[in-house]
Amino acid sequence: MCPLSSCMCTHGHARYNYTNIIIILSTYLLTYLPLNDSFNPSQYPTTDLNLVTDPFTEEDRAHIARLLNRGLAPLLKRIYGITFASIRANDMFVVRYDDDSRNHLAQHTDDSDISFNVLLSDDFDGGGTRFWSRLTGLPFATVKPKRIGQVLIHSALVRHEGLPVTRGTRYILVGFLAVDRIQPLTATTTDSSPVSTKLSWFASWFSLSYWHVKLKVGYTAAHSRREKRLNVAGHDDNLLAKKKAWTEHKYIRSLIRDLVYVVEYVGDILCPHRYYNLVSPEKTDAYLESIRMKRNSIGGHGEEQKATWYAGQQLDLDLDGTVYREWSTRKEKDVFHDL
Repeated sequence: MCPLSSCMCTHGHARYNYTNIIIILSTYLLTYLPLNDSFNPSQYPTTDLNLVTDPFTEEDRAHIARLLNRGLAPLLKRIYGITFASIRANDMFVVRYDDDSRNHLAQHTDDSDISFNVLLSDDFDGGGTRFWSRLTGLPFATVKPKRIGQVLIHSALVRHEGLPVTRGTRYILVGFLAVDRIQPLTATTTDSSPVSTKLSWFASWFSLSYWHVKLKVGYTAAHSRREKRLNVAGHDDNLLAKKKAWTEHKYIRSLIRDLVYVVEYVGDILCPHRYYNLVSPEKTDAYLESIRMKRNSIGGHGEEQKATWYAGQQLDLDLDGTVYREWSTRKEKDVFHDL
């Protein structure tokens, strides 16, 4: 448990210290994000519902976006040293756990840079998140939020599981966040240059976690493109060679794949898994108010761009940060163009 003053001093400016930025990207923050009664998850009874493609109202999305901009985005900026504009939700959905049906989620990692979940209900027993170390194969932290609005933020690369709900129904809002150096939707046309998110090199390529995620993304993109071309072109080597990107070369793909494992292993060795409750409960409101005041004070003189919570969802990116594929649900729905 960190007192408020040491949190702001030691962890609040992680982007200025290489060691801290890696440690912070391997840790977890449990704090408070207020919600009000205008959002009622019980009206959506199925297990997983995306905030864009499933039947949420515009009012629901607007309310959640206001809360995320006011409470979550400043926390992410303060702890990880990233810009508001670099934060893009690639998937955001409400999850329902019931004691008599789906009550838990097995060990896994998430396909994102940062993951978060916000507790939306409290009439249940059990539940929570347990985190596991890849090196030891043992759990190193168990977090069980009980107050509606509490948010758990963690590196998506760390293995974790959803613990069983033993009574009642547990609702959480889950988000998988990408940290982008360019805004990917601005790089889809050739007549304009991609818009930079002003993400520093220190918070991106000097972070082992960032390398890990982007290398995985690059390998997946190269492999998927190669598989697609093989399905279309068969074994026409001339056609395959003409359309091959540099990352699809077999030696390059193998190198990227191996680098993923190397970076993962080095990160686990140099940055042991840790859990921090950075702000004590009695100082949570003061902490959030301080970062909101800081954001308000910069007004139009600093970062006027906001995080992207909806319009940039369901995109698969390449190693250079450009879009190489949209999810099928994004292609089928026209709602993304209106966000």
